[in-house]
Amino acid sequence: MIGGLLFPALGAFYIIAFWGRFHWSVYAIISGSLFLLGGLFLLSWKSRRQKHTKT
Repeated sequence: MIGGLLFPALGAFYIIAFWGRFHWSVYAIISGSLFLLGGLFLLSWKSRRQKHTKT
């Protein structure tokens, strides 16, 4: 769960800290991958949690 919260926070920090310095595609690639990675961590945590509550 920590990774699911940390990676999107890093992506948001990157956008806020460096806004206006690069083309929008740079933000989409770097921050988008961080948001995607955070989402995958959250999905993994949720599926693992559901698996343990069923047994």
